Amino acid sequence: MSPDRNGRPIGTDISATVQTRLAANEFSGTLIRGRLEILSSDFYNSFADDASVAEALAGVEAAITSLGRKTWFLEAQEALLRGNDDVIDARIVQPDKEIVNRIKLNSDENGAIREAAGIEVGIVVQNLNLVSAANTALTENMISLTPRSPPVQGVFGIMGYQA
Repeated sequence: MSPDRNGRPIGTDISATVQTRLAANEFSGTLIRGRLEILSSDFYNSFADDASVAEALAGVEAAITSLGRKTWFLEAQEALLRGNDDVIDARIVQPDKEIVNRIKLNSDENGAIREAAGIEVGIVVQNLNLVSAANTALTENMISLTPRSPPVQGVFGIMGYQA
């Protein structure tokens, strides 16, 4: 096995002979440990001696340590994601509050415009009443100042017609 920069074995050199109907072929290569870096029992001499068992236990302990580091990293990433989620939620809620405030402001402005329009209509109606009253007074003055003609004789005079 060749060690990595920390001195841990990263692979196991293996060789095998494969017999086919035509010929026997020899293959060799390096088995690389992955994920938890634990190999099957075949690569620990099937636990035939104490050294093989000790090497397998060291591999299991290294896998547990590696898993603990990876778990810590994942928990830190989860906390970071939760914090980012809270920030995103806050940024979503802030515009919602701003929209509600704008709608309320627009509603208040519309209410003020409606109230001002109502007051304006009231003033216009009052002015019309004043103009109407002035016209009535003018008409009454004109009639009172007009000289009356003598009443008509006969049936029309009885009915109130004047000449």
